[in-house]
Amino acid sequence: MKPDGPSNGGSPGPAGGTFREVFHSWRYFFWLLALGLLVLVFYAEEDWRGKWMWERYKHRMEARGERMDATAFVPPEVPDDKNFAQTPFLAPLFEFSRPAPMNFAPGYDAAATLVRSTKGERTNSWVGPRMDLRMWSWAFANATNRAAKRGVESPATNGTILEAAEGVLSGLSDTAPVIDELRLASQRPFARFNLHYQEDNPSVMLLPHLGTLRHLTQILQLRAAAELALGQTDAAFDDVQLMLYLANVCRDEPILISQLVRMAQLNMALQAIAEGMDRWSEPQLRYYAETLGRFEFCADAERTLEAERSFFGVGIIDFLRRASGASRPAHFSGMFNGPSSGPGPEAILMSVVPSGWFYLEEVNYCRAFDDYVLPTIDAANARVNLAANRKAENRIGALTRSSGLTLFLRHRIMSALLLSAISGPVRKAALAQTGADAGALACALELCRRAHGQFPESLDALAPEFIKKLPHDVINGELLKYRREGDGQYVLYSVGWNEKDDGGIVAPGRDGQNTEMTNGDWVWRPMAQER
Repeated sequence: MKPDGPSNGGSPGPAGGTFREVFHSWRYFFWLLALGLLVLVFYAEEDWRGKWMWERYKHRMEARGERMDATAFVPPEVPDDKNFAQTPFLAPLFEFSRPAPMNFAPGYDAAATLVRSTKGERTNSWVGPRMDLRMWSWAFANATNRAAKRGVESPATNGTILEAAEGVLSGLSDTAPVIDELRLASQRPFARFNLHYQEDNPSVMLLPHLGTLRHLTQILQLRAAAELALGQTDAAFDDVQLMLYLANVCRDEPILISQLVRMAQLNMALQAIAEGMDRWSEPQLRYYAETLGRFEFCADAERTLEAERSFFGVGIIDFLRRASGASRPAHFSGMFNGPSSGPGPEAILMSVVPSGWFYLEEVNYCRAFDDYVLPTIDAANARVNLAANRKAENRIGALTRSSGLTLFLRHRIMSALLLSAISGPVRKAALAQTGADAGALACALELCRRAHGQFPESLDALAPEFIKKLPHDVINGELLKYRREGDGQYVLYSVGWNEKDDGGIVAPGRDGQNTEMTNGDWVWRPMAQER
């Protein structure tokens, strides 16, 4: 019998390998396990470090008296029966189960599509040419005329201004019930719109009231112009009063765009005041001077910027931190690149980082805000610090020019995205405050002219008889520039954003109709009397 064994006579192989062979066969698993443990340790450490740095930063800021809790900027709730925003016309704006009042002025909206801008050289930084009532009257009459919409017909210019003003008021008659309702509601002591401040993602908060308020102000401006043309000064005064009231109802909202809409509303009110300057009574002029003197756009801008830091900036970063990694690219692209653009490389990178990196983004964002943005406004002295603003623009510009990878590794992606458009609102706040001050002085100058037969040689003659206190230029802290012209009129101006006295010359905008904010002076000149 042959013994068992391999037929080739060789020795049998071992039942198992040596330790070295076993280790080599498992080495990839151990390497992968080590890498996984290293990643876990890295994520845990970065999560802890990021949160610790954010909590330490918040503690230091709160110890200095800074408000870091976003809810601290939310206006307190008020009773509905004392709230202007809860009048029947406005309440449905935030009750999304009910139709919002979007089409409350169909006649005006149809006519507005036919009205063409009045061209002409701008000599006033806030006030344009008089409202073209003939154009508007024609537009109301032809709003349903397809030929007119195609530009086949031209606006009639052979009618009188009185006829045109009557046509405008007739065209606006459908807005009267709403305006009467709001005028009555303006007597309520509070105005608070029920924005959904509790939104998890602040960037999707709806603001339907802003368009409605701007729309109402445009209608009131046109009404006031027509009423002035017809000699209905008291009716026009009531409408301008309501315009000034509407420009303040969003004052306490911690939202930058709310302040920008307020500034646009103020410009419309200044236009109406300027058009009726030679027709307002003495009490009406004093009311305008006092009311315009109470606008504090610098203080409002500083408070809103502080809210922007906590409510929107930190709020958006924190929302992205809480979101799942898979959903972050879509959220990121929807906020910054547009919903149809698809996620960019920054969005993809931010989808895989430790949550602690978002805390580091918050720290760097807030530090940039504290170091560069907030110093641009000196609310206590109602000034804008242009040196600080230039520093902020340079620093933020350097951020936006940095590569995405550099920003990613230095935890400054959100700073570059969220701070890129901050300097514009500061400049607009300065222009709006100067407009309110110039409007108040214009009313005081008109009062002085009526009392003494001519405009004064200097602004010193106005206080305290015609205005309680002379406002200063928010740019340089000095009195606004003023001189009486040879034709008996005057020019009143700020040195403007370039800090240079250009002699009261307005820098025209690119379209030739608006003004350039960063060049030339910010100028108020009296409007020529209507012929």
